[in-house]
Amino acid sequence: MTKKLLSIILCVLTIVNLTSCSMSVQKPHDPSEEGVVRNSENSGGTGSPDKTPTGAATDKNTEGENGDSTKDSDTSGTDTPRPSEVLYFPSSFTFLEGIDKSVHFSDKNPDPKDMGDWYPGKVTRDLTTGQVTYNWDRAADTLALVDKYGAIYRGSSEEKVIYLTFDCGYEYRNADYPDGVTADILDTLKEKNVSATFFVTGDYLESDIDLVRRMLDEGHIVGNHTMNHPRMTTVSAETFVNEIKEANDLLKSKIPSAPDMIFYRPPGGAANEWTLALAHEMGLTTTFWSATEPDYDPSNQPDPMVTLNNDKVKLHNGCVYLLHAVSVTNAQILGELIDYARAEGYEIRSLSDFVR
Repeated sequence: MTKKLLSIILCVLTIVNLTSCSMSVQKPHDPSEEGVVRNSENSGGTGSPDKTPTGAATDKNTEGENGDSTKDSDTSGTDTPRPSEVLYFPSSFTFLEGIDKSVHFSDKNPDPKDMGDWYPGKVTRDLTTGQVTYNWDRAADTLALVDKYGAIYRGSSEEKVIYLTFDCGYEYRNADYPDGVTADILDTLKEKNVSATFFVTGDYLESDIDLVRRMLDEGHIVGNHTMNHPRMTTVSAETFVNEIKEANDLLKSKIPSAPDMIFYRPPGGAANEWTLALAHEMGLTTTFWSATEPDYDPSNQPDPMVTLNNDKVKLHNGCVYLLHAVSVTNAQILGELIDYARAEGYEIRSLSDFVR
């Protein structure tokens, strides 16, 4: 190699080295610097920036990149899964535009005092043959709204699975149940190794938090039955949100480790598309029922054997039982109902494993 060629090579290497030294060092790509996308946005929710998860800060970087941070997406109320297991409390309600709050389900109860309240179809099971007959059901457009907003009414007709749910507005105690009827119900569920869902009000959280703690400790779901038990079809959107938020916050204040109450049962079953859309936006699963009995008045309890027989007749694939935890009758027959359902080949699941 000539001296002239070596001189040229050395000159080129020197220039390259000087150029690289003058350049700034590029940091490795760090996704955390771009703003974290919230769970609702990852899983098909609307991603509205005014929906802040409980105990979490709003992601300002993401909002800044999207422009107007107050603009709501127009995808609310579509066939999307429940965003996450964290509730959102919107301050803007533009997603409700176009939904008439005064309109009830097309097949609403004709009784004016019950207008808008939920009621299930009629299912009859032959106790001899086990054959189930669907005598009648809710209107097709009502069922379509239930599915559209991810609500629960009745599970899959293809699987022999049922779900037990209890409403708890207050605790009933008497000489036979000094610790409360719910304590006896919990004893039975523990003995039978069954997970259930208990929908509690603010009053219940204030007066019987030890029972609520036991529900959680024993693997049950604690659902939201609102703070003050109003007819949710008649309140404002702001009040609707506050009814859910106050009950959820009260639970967290008393049991900080408790998960958000993502399952919601409308008091009295009062619901329509407006409430379904609002609940869905908040990350709630509105939970109706497909079988129940008039068991809610402690002073007028139905006959245990008649009630047990009626519960058996209403047993069907995907059955969601609504039972009231103030019912002495339910406490007396619960173990037999569980044993009967299992003997007939039914599995009892938690709502967290609900199958449509």
